[in-house]
Amino acid sequence: IGGHEGDGNAVSRLVASACDTLITHPNVVNATDYNEMSKNTLYVEGSSITRLLMGQIGLQKVRANRLLTLVDKGATKYNDEIRNAVSTARITLGVDSDIVEMDKLTSCKIGLSGSGRAVGVLENMENLFETMYKHADPYQAIALSTHVERDTDWYRDYFNPDREYRDIAVNPTGGIEAMMTHAAVELFNKPCAHAPAPVGDSPHQGVFEPRLAPVAGSIRHIHCVLKGLHQSPRIVSYEQGINAGDISCVLIPNGCVGLPVLACINQGIAVIAVRNRNIMNNDLDELDFEHGKFFRADNYLEAVGIMRMLKEGIALDTVTRPISHTRVLK
Repeated sequence: IGGHEGDGNAVSRLVASACDTLITHPNVVNATDYNEMSKNTLYVEGSSITRLLMGQIGLQKVRANRLLTLVDKGATKYNDEIRNAVSTARITLGVDSDIVEMDKLTSCKIGLSGSGRAVGVLENMENLFETMYKHADPYQAIALSTHVERDTDWYRDYFNPDREYRDIAVNPTGGIEAMMTHAAVELFNKPCAHAPAPVGDSPHQGVFEPRLAPVAGSIRHIHCVLKGLHQSPRIVSYEQGINAGDISCVLIPNGCVGLPVLACINQGIAVIAVRNRNIMNNDLDELDFEHGKFFRADNYLEAVGIMRMLKEGIALDTVTRPISHTRVLK
């Protein structure tokens, strides 16, 4: 699960059903014109999740944010569609949002590295920041819709309906989006998420493997971001909101190590590593987790069971068989 637009939505709803509050990354639930996150889900950009777990910030729940939607000025049809998307969010979600069309564009080029990671190049970011500095003040969150240059051959291959299920590569847009939103949140300390603007002729024709279907069924690609940012929590000081001390556990793909995992070890937060197909090969057993703070699950169904176990204060080895003898320390 992961690597495609919104294919974590159903899992996020399952996980949310087992906890008081689920804090998740936009790309778990972003599915172009779709976003099915539950009411107890907080939509939080990646670098903010890292800062939260490191004890640098808190997250304050809100009833609603006023959104600034920044779009690249392009063809009239494209900008009309974005305006329609914002209008749709206003009448369906009750979103309060204004649009600013940017004349000075930021150049985004995406692709895949040799190892299969999403990568890219950002140029002229100062143009984006200049617009933000000019307009961002009265708004609590920022939605971005910018043009992204793709490798056309790769893009058409990704959407080839005849391609084998097992051969589908990840959608590479996430790498460039991470760079852009991390930088924006670092500078403005406001929730931010990005939607790639649809450009040129679309290869979205035919019947696709289910993980690709949301993109094929979308026109404007931004509704998921508007829905997520509508009630995305504000970034506040550690003492003012939900902080690392409130986090019971973190779910990660098995084999992945980064600042969030290391922060969990430092903060004594339980980590549940879910076995799934990915390209990371770190041995998590080598890390210095406290006793009872690291678990492996074969799938998200099992991971939710471990979450319920933690919530009820039940030790994992008491519900698995065979059960070991009680230790006697000498």
